[in-house]
Amino acid sequence: MEIHVGTLSPLKKKAKDIYEAVEKSIPGDVIILHKSCVLSNRGIIIPHSLTFVGNDKSVSIGIAPGIVGFFATGTSQLEFSNLNIRVGGQANAIRLEKYSETIKFNNSSIVYQSKVPYRDRNPLLLTDNDSYEGKLEVENSAIQNCEVALGDIDIKDSKIGLLPHMGGNLRACRLYAQRLTVINSEITYVSLVSVQEAAFLRNISSYGNLELNGKCVIETLDFRQLVLTDKEGKQVAKDIKKYPTAEEQVTNIFCLKLLNEQFDVTISDLTADGDNTRGAIKEAFLLIANDGVLHVNHAKIGAFNYQNVIDGLGEITYEDVVDESNYNLVRKPSIKGFRTISPLLDSLEVEVEKNDEPSAALDELYNMIGLTDAKDKIARFAASEKMKNIQIKRGISTANRGIRNLIFAGPPGTGKTKVANKMAQILYDIGAIKRNIVVEVTPAKLKGTVVGESAKNLIEACEKAKGGILFIDEAYSLTTDDQYNKDMIDELLTWTDEKHSEDLIVILAGYKHEIEELIYETNPGLSRRFPTWINFQEYTNDELKAIALSMIKDNHALVAKNAFEKLFAVMDEKINQAKSLKNFGNASFVNTFVNQLIEERDVRLSHFTYHEDLTNENLLTITVEDINTVSSRM
Repeated sequence: MEIHVGTLSPLKKKAKDIYEAVEKSIPGDVIILHKSCVLSNRGIIIPHSLTFVGNDKSVSIGIAPGIVGFFATGTSQLEFSNLNIRVGGQANAIRLEKYSETIKFNNSSIVYQSKVPYRDRNPLLLTDNDSYEGKLEVENSAIQNCEVALGDIDIKDSKIGLLPHMGGNLRACRLYAQRLTVINSEITYVSLVSVQEAAFLRNISSYGNLELNGKCVIETLDFRQLVLTDKEGKQVAKDIKKYPTAEEQVTNIFCLKLLNEQFDVTISDLTADGDNTRGAIKEAFLLIANDGVLHVNHAKIGAFNYQNVIDGLGEITYEDVVDESNYNLVRKPSIKGFRTISPLLDSLEVEVEKNDEPSAALDELYNMIGLTDAKDKIARFAASEKMKNIQIKRGISTANRGIRNLIFAGPPGTGKTKVANKMAQILYDIGAIKRNIVVEVTPAKLKGTVVGESAKNLIEACEKAKGGILFIDEAYSLTTDDQYNKDMIDELLTWTDEKHSEDLIVILAGYKHEIEELIYETNPGLSRRFPTWINFQEYTNDELKAIALSMIKDNHALVAKNAFEKLFAVMDEKINQAKSLKNFGNASFVNTFVNQLIEERDVRLSHFTYHEDLTNENLLTITVEDINTVSSRM
């Protein structure tokens, strides 16, 4: 049944105020507030399950200083919908004791009233800490501070917690549960614990001081920058002067805090842009003050005002991380880094590569067909880099490796992209680059629609490839005389100078004649920044036939014994025809030919009536008939 407060309608069951509505209610009633009210001299003891609903979004419930607004125990289900609860100093909005039911918030908020001093900001939602029963459900709502220990906590599309200088409590918001799930929400200055199962968080944003305890899995975490206006900065300074004991809680902010022992935290897709432009808030990315396990997979961590603090002997693993923050190592944990750039790795002198072992990728390069110049020059390049490592370790050489950019010159289909990937693996194996990554782009993909966008796109590509290799295919198209290309070339000159040589290798690839025009005629600075040329020649017919057999093997296909002669004859014929045309595809041409043979084999076999009669060899074998059919179509 509905009980209405503040309505003039004679057709509805009414009460003069919220107190009378609760007194008239029976279990399961819905109390609808048509106007705002204030609990001024006493709170409300919830006698049974009730739902409080605001008639519209403007309806609020004020909680006077020094009282508990709503008090519930036992099995009384409680729900707040479409309501704004505004709480005075030294008050609680809601208090639950020995609670074993469900409390829900939907399209609602619980916030402090304006100008409540730091010391008077009590938890807005408070439970006793020993029950671990009951359930909290929050959807499309905001709770500025709470201390909750329940069986289950489910939060969706909501905001939980607030930093003190933004209006929150000096103590962190606490969410302790047997099972805890947070989806699509903003959680700031919150301590999370899931006792029975790993806490699961997805699509989370935060302004910092996110404390994780126990086992926790997070998919997508974005730490937002703290940007204070001059007025806000002055107010923070004023508040700290008034309450000097609050300075540490207000100013010392870490994005992520791991304080309790045995934490086990896995984070995928983390962004922490950092902000080293303002001094009002002392901000850093990470605080570890105990032993535990942190695994971060794919992250971009920017520069912050202050150093991260690591004081634990656990394990930290960074995979695909670009980290520009700095670290103060009190105790040194075990560190692993894969495809990662981070001062954390450098400061610990962690070996993330096998400097003393030969690279298996170099053997794989040697086993590739053709590519005589590439094999020779990359082997020499790798040897030089390996010896440079040894010289640096012995202190007889500086860490500056000099410019290492290259030109891959040759027609399409001659293995330039594949060789670039092998080269990245080789250099990573010997410690010459920090990440085994090749970011492939073309000027056409980088070209913007407005002036300045092309340069921005190139910067983003360089940042993405940092620590590895940026491979710019069809680079000759940069010779076109327009402002977009000029912007890209100007930015390319910056990223290929000695300042960036340790963190990035750039490869320009394309036709030899056009690349020569780009390097020697477009801008004189390019020739100094790309000193090494590797020439990729067109494959001979015999090399292309060998490539075809390798592709057939890689596709787990076979060639009938009586079909080899026909295969080679057809390939010679078709290759010679294709070479007479412009832009012959070399290995790409062969790849297309092999794919057509496999497709024709499958089409032929699909017409059989009894497939169960076919042997495995039948299913894999390319026949003379298949070759003739493909030849007739080409």
